Amino acid sequence: MMNWSTTRQLLFALALLAVVVVVSVVAYFVYFYSPPSCSDRTQNQNEEGVDCGGECSLLCVAPNITTLWARSVQVAPGVYHAVALIKNPNTSAAGTVPYSVSLFDEANILIAVREGTLRLLPGDIAPLFEANIVTGERPPAKTFIDIGEGRFEKAERGASPVRVLSWDFEPEQARLIATLENQSPVAVGEVIVTALLMDSTEFLINASQTTLDGMEPHARVEVVFTWQEPFVDVPTRIDIIPRLQSTAQ
Repeated sequence: MMNWSTTRQLLFALALLAVVVVVSVVAYFVYFYSPPSCSDRTQNQNEEGVDCGGECSLLCVAPNITTLWARSVQVAPGVYHAVALIKNPNTSAAGTVPYSVSLFDEANILIAVREGTLRLLPGDIAPLFEANIVTGERPPAKTFIDIGEGRFEKAERGASPVRVLSWDFEPEQARLIATLENQSPVAVGEVIVTALLMDSTEFLINASQTTLDGMEPHARVEVVFTWQEPFVDVPTRIDIIPRLQSTAQ
């Protein structure tokens, strides 16, 4: 049977050990331990890949982004706009994709290339617009869009606060006037407005794009699109698409 002195020493040693253990555990959690997250470069939690899927917002596999159509329209001798409609089939993910626009002549010889990025909302069908591509004396016969792999995250699409109230097309003057309204009680930033003019077969006749620096709350703004020459073929369908630059609506 231990005497009181030995018992006291043992209790002291156990208490000291307990203090060391507690301090070590606290130091580990303070200085070394990091809780699982969607940015720790480790597949944990219920992730489907490293920092993607499961409860992480980042998708492990990007949606199959497709080009619905692509056209080049002349805006001046030897100068063309390349225009396309790009579709995001995922109705619950938004992201940005890189793209390359290639123009070929009738002999399938590459005459111009443009690169850029495009923001796509869930279920989006967005206009891609590359303006004023100089081709010289070689008019483009084919327009190809190459969409790269983008980074997509889970998202919900809300209604754009900017809508088109009305428009008036004047073919003799080669002018299109549209009235836009910011339905939001707050100001919005830069707005990119694209006009697509098509014939009865929905073939693109011409297109234009302009940018508004911003719109005040409940403001109405008139946007004017003009072309150098009158239209030979009068469009039967006109789509005017406003998109917020900050949120790509």
